[in-house]
Amino acid sequence: MKENLIAMKGELKVIGKGLKELKKQRNLLMKNNDFSVWKVQSKIIDEKYKFRHMHTAYCLALGTNYSQIENKCRRDNAILKSEVKNYLEKYELEAVGDLNG
Repeated sequence: MKENLIAMKGELKVIGKGLKELKKQRNLLMKNNDFSVWKVQSKIIDEKYKFRHMHTAYCLALGTNYSQIENKCRRDNAILKSEVKNYLEKYELEAVGDLNG
């Protein structure tokens, strides 16, 4: 189980670094008035979505409740619980924390 948590954390770090690079790339494109900025922006949105759900699964596996992870989240911006469960299954982890609250 610990190896799976380490693997998940490693992938979160890779996604985080990738997001940082994509944002730098987006800023350069915007500065140069390049119209292909939408491609980079769509990649950023996809990676942020993936990171958010994977990070929630990681925290749940460590024992944190969902209400503690995203305590300022609007009701209409809640996560997809099925996506979080998919990440938990992918890394063969169990949610110790409560996904519902």
